[in-house]
Amino acid sequence: MMEERKVFDYLHTELSVLAGRFLPRMDLWEEFDAFDFFSVYPTRETATRFLNERASQLFPEIPEKKLRRLSKRFERCDPNADTPEEIFERICSGFWKKS
Repeated sequence: MMEERKVFDYLHTELSVLAGRFLPRMDLWEEFDAFDFFSVYPTRETATRFLNERASQLFPEIPEKKLRRLSKRFERCDPNADTPEEIFERICSGFWKKS
């Protein structure tokens, strides 16, 4: 479940940045669910397919070139690796711990 949450969080964050606006998470989840009805949680492979096959119709303001670049990053993405946010949180939490 942890990997799937990371995949969806990454997809949501990256699409929001490329669109230049905050995309409602639930709307994106519903679109993703309609795209891949049989998958309970998004995987790296289904997210890549979503970017290649559906994202350009949902987000016409995002250039195709940027969607392809994001799709390639998803192909290389390791959902088990820490995200930059998780690394930053771990670093910062170490500064505030009292001995």
